[in-house]
Order: sequence, then structure tokens, then C-alpha cells
Amino acid sequence: MIVPIDILKPNLDDLKTYGMQRQPPRPWMGMLVQESSEGLTVVGLHDQGPAQEAGIQVEDRLIALEGLPVEGLANLFRRVWATGPAGCTLKFAIQRNDRLLDIELKTIDRNARQKTGTVH
Repeated sequence: MIVPIDILKPNLDDLKTYGMQRQPPRPWMGMLVQESSEGLTVVGLHDQGPAQEAGIQVEDRLIALEGLPVEGLANLFRRVWATGPAGCTLKFAIQRNDRLLDIELKTIDRNARQKTGTVH
């Protein structure tokens, strides 16, 4: 793995001490999205994740986020991260078969779902 030194230096102490950056966690949606010539399609959902609980289904197409069209995976993630830290609510317009639906998805901190070892 290659990490540009400009990104590493400001975070090195946190990485040594905590194993990760100490900053507000990014929002996590709990869905796997694939980019194709037809747009962005949901191809997987994490069990009991935010997307599944919001009612998003596999094969839904993401049309818009916060009223603006989503154009590619990079655009989607930049816009999600710019919305706020974990816990923010995202408003998606999705296409399911021939219907357009508006769905609100409350993000979470992905690390909160990670299994941790017991400390003795």
C-alpha cells in the first residue's frame, strides 16, 4: 500500500497511538453500489444496515441525493461524506422498476458494528 507522505504526517501520531485517525466518523450507508452505463445500482445490502432499514432493495437505481443527480461512485461518496459525520440523514431518489421513490436513510458509524475483542 502506498500512502502519500503529505496525508500521513498530520495523522501519524494518531495512527501510532489509536490505530486510526481521531476525527468524526464518516457516514456509512450499509449498501454495495455498482456503477454501470445505466447509472448506480444497489447490488448488495448489509443485514440490518441503514440502507436495508430505510427500505432500499437490491437492484434499486440511485437517481439523486439531496435533490441533485448522482453521477458515478466517486461523486456519490464525496457528496455523502460532505453531508456530515455518521448519523446524518440522506435523502435519496431511487428508481425501483418503473416507480420513483424518495427514501430517507440515517447513516451510522461503521466502526460501531465491528466486533471487538474482550479486554482483560
